[in-house]
Amino acid sequence: MNPSKMCRKINNAGFTIIELLIVIGIISIMSGTAALSFLSIQSSNEREVTVQEIVSILRKNQSLAMSGEKQSEFGVHFENDKYTEFEGVVYTAGADGNIEHPLTPGVSIQNINFPGVSEVSFARLTGKVSVAGSIDLGVIGIGGISRITINELGTVNVQKID
Repeated sequence: MNPSKMCRKINNAGFTIIELLIVIGIISIMSGTAALSFLSIQSSNEREVTVQEIVSILRKNQSLAMSGEKQSEFGVHFENDKYTEFEGVVYTAGADGNIEHPLTPGVSIQNINFPGVSEVSFARLTGKVSVAGSIDLGVIGIGGISRITINELGTVNVQKID
C-alpha cells in the first residue's frame, strides 16, 4: 500500500480543527442563550413572589385597621429597596412596632405613585385608604414591571406591564 494513500484515508476519517471549533462555538452560544433565559425566568419569578408578599402585607394591614385592632390605623411605607408596616396615620421612621421587609436582591420598587407621600394607610373600621395610588416593581436589568394599584376603597389589584 502506498504511504500517501494511507495518509489520505486517515485524514478523511477524522474532523478538522475548524470543524471542531465551529461545533464548540455553536454549543457555547446555545448554552449562553439557555443560561440567560433561565436567569430571566428566575428573576421574573422573584418579582412575582415579592408582589404577592406586598399584596398580602397590604391586605393584612387593612384587616387590622378594619378590625379596630389597638384602636388605630395601619399602613405600609414604600422605599426603593424595602417596605415597612407601621401603626398610625403617618409613617414615622424608627418607630416602635414598625416592621421592615427588605426586597429580594435584584428586585426594586421603581415607581411610587401616591400623591405627595410614599405610603398608604388604612382607616380604622372602614379600611379605606388615605390616598389611592400604585407602586411598580421590576427586576434590575430585565424588562417587565408588575404594578400594584390600591383604589380609594382599599381594593388591591395587580397588573403586569411588559
